[in-house]
Amino acid sequence: MDIVIDSERAIKEAGLTLQQQKVIELRWVEGDTQQEVADMLQLSQPTVLQHEQYAKKKVQKLLDKWGRS
Repeated sequence: MDIVIDSERAIKEAGLTLQQQKVIELRWVEGDTQQEVADMLQLSQPTVLQHEQYAKKKVQKLLDKWGRS
């Protein structure tokens, strides 16, 4: 259970851009495909992929930092 709480907190505290937050919400929470997210946000699928990859790195970096604390 702690992992879920930490992941949600990390998403909020990772310093994601608004676009990254939208992509993560739609991809991770809502379960939409990259193409569905691209269509909803009027972005290309590669742009959605890029936002998701950057967001994952930011969240992972924060989780790693918490793990060392």
